[in-house]
Amino acid sequence: MNKIVKDHYPVEKLPEDVREGLPETGLARVTVEMISQDDNPLTSFFGLEGADADVRENLAKLLRHRQEFPGRYSHGGSMAEAVQRIRELRDEWDDE
Repeated sequence: MNKIVKDHYPVEKLPEDVREGLPETGLARVTVEMISQDDNPLTSFFGLEGADADVRENLAKLLRHRQEFPGRYSHGGSMAEAVQRIRELRDEWDDE
């Protein structure tokens, strides 16, 4: 992946759509990264096809993956257990 970083780049030199929401003057750090076509979740997630593919086929692939690897999709307990664990963690911070 290609990446370019420019520190102390004048804001006024940025394209108008990039400057939106920034002060009119000042310095910025600009980072530009090229994104691979494979980074598209529709094409990389378990070998799913692109947006033109049949949604039912992609869903079937995902369901098969869930059956083959159930541990990746279980979140380790019930909602009550999750709430209890969060409360325990919060209480640890309160004790300090």
